[in-house]
Amino acid sequence: MDISSSGATQSSTVRDSHRTQELDQAQRRVREGARRQSGADEAVISDKGQLLKKLGEAVRDSSDVRDEKVAELRAAIEHGRYQLSYAEIAKALLASRTK
Repeated sequence: MDISSSGATQSSTVRDSHRTQELDQAQRRVREGARRQSGADEAVISDKGQLLKKLGEAVRDSSDVRDEKVAELRAAIEHGRYQLSYAEIAKALLASRTK
């Protein structure tokens, strides 16, 4: 499993989510101004709720998900054959931070 390539995708996803959040906030301010003028009631989903929804969609739509690899790892975990190398995980995390 290549952890290093997921760092770029994750930072891109986070960056995109920040942009989306900024746009959502601007749209919300416009809607709130219009609502005050019209006196209409409105339900608004919190920023955190909207962000969680968008992040979930981004993960679901990601082309980085390899179904066969996920199934293989799931089976290994269920049968107790999956071994973690904490040293390799640490190396990959540090390498992704220096890029």
